[in-house]
Amino acid sequence: MPNDPQKVRTNNPVHHRDTVAMTVCSPSMRTPSSRGIAVNPNSPTITSARSKTSLSVTLNKKANKIMGIFRQNNTASAALPDLISHEDWKLVLMECKTSPRDATIWSIREGFFDGEITSKVLPIHQACALMAPREVIETLVKCYPQGIKMKESAFHRLALHIACQTNAPIETIEALVHFYPEATRVQDSLGRLPIHYACAHEAPSAILELLLREFPESCTIGDQNGWLPLHVACRRGVTLYELELLLDCYPQSINMLTNKGSSPIMCAQKLKSTQHEEMVQYLEDYTKRSEKTEKDLISFDTWEPAHKLSTIHHRNVAAKGA
Repeated sequence: MPNDPQKVRTNNPVHHRDTVAMTVCSPSMRTPSSRGIAVNPNSPTITSARSKTSLSVTLNKKANKIMGIFRQNNTASAALPDLISHEDWKLVLMECKTSPRDATIWSIREGFFDGEITSKVLPIHQACALMAPREVIETLVKCYPQGIKMKESAFHRLALHIACQTNAPIETIEALVHFYPEATRVQDSLGRLPIHYACAHEAPSAILELLLREFPESCTIGDQNGWLPLHVACRRGVTLYELELLLDCYPQSINMLTNKGSSPIMCAQKLKSTQHEEMVQYLEDYTKRSEKTEKDLISFDTWEPAHKLSTIHHRNVAAKGA
């Protein structure tokens, strides 16, 4: 005995599938031709059915086209930033795969910096601000290679600036530098390089080494207030090894002053932490050593990056041997 169509619809929760099943299977719904009865293809019944089918297909195509446009102009512009905001990295990767164009869309994020400053950003800026894993950064770059070279609107910072500012994982920094090494040379609207933010936010030594290896001259560049990376490091507090990295790249920075006349030692003296005395002592000792060997120092103007890196390497080896 055939199943009652009404029961099939009741038991199956997907009602639109039940409707299709009944239309195909129910004897009462079959056309004469499906029962083997010869019919005139031009009969009013068949012509009407074909017209309805054709109209339905046409309407569906138009609807799909409209929804596609809607997704591109509306949903797509919101989907990826919202997923990044929720730090749902698996869904972010899926969205990039299904709709890579989303990575090119700018959005306005209120309170993007410090919860106060609003900025117009790309998904890659937002991902770096939330310390996204390396796989996400690499995927966003592949979806929109130019995005890594674009600056957000508030402070004109690149993705690398933001990653250093938020203390992103070393893997993320490595990916950003790999795809766009020139980012280490770019200053934001405040005159700051990525290394300024790395020093300000207690970045691990490995990140400082990476940034210095890519652009050793960064130690010579001050921001609009005259702060070198060394001034920032002394004011915020870093390890003695990190101080050595910065001083080895630019020994003369120990005597450089900010626009308001602060030396690195003075910046360290303002530091309120357990590192205060240790840093000040190290800087004072370094100053004394540099004064004794000042005549033997190579001028920074003619000191090539390779010499700086070689100096760092040999001093580290000597320190370990001692």
